[in-house]
Amino acid sequence: MHFPPPPAPLAAEQLVRHLAGDDAAIEYWLGHRDFDGFRAIRWLRIAHEGGSWAVYEKEVLDMGGIDFFDMDEFIELGDPDEPEGVRTAFSSAGQAIERAIACGASHGGFVARGGLQARYVESIATLPRPRYGAVEWLRPAKQD
Repeated sequence: MHFPPPPAPLAAEQLVRHLAGDDAAIEYWLGHRDFDGFRAIRWLRIAHEGGSWAVYEKEVLDMGGIDFFDMDEFIELGDPDEPEGVRTAFSSAGQAIERAIACGASHGGFVARGGLQARYVESIATLPRPRYGAVEWLRPAKQD
């Protein structure tokens, strides 16, 4: 199966302009961490929602693969009361971008909404897979 390469990051001067449209969003891959055979993926989304801009800080269980790579569908590992990730709203796109930078992003690494899916598929090819995927984690333990 062939997937296109991840999209080129947006230039710093494009970020505010890209967030000007209604329902516009940009995303940022913060990385991953492995623990006890599982992998968590950390990423951000800045979304224009009406008159404000929201930063979503997300940490999800790596439960995907070549056939399932929509990280929005992965299980959020944070607060169960915030299934979309920790949301912080701002009155300007610039403030939201500065919050994302405080969370570990940099101006040169944002991609348009959906661009992280290609980055995730790339990670499947370059990173060793976690020992357990979500299927094993969610499956009940065998009873003797």
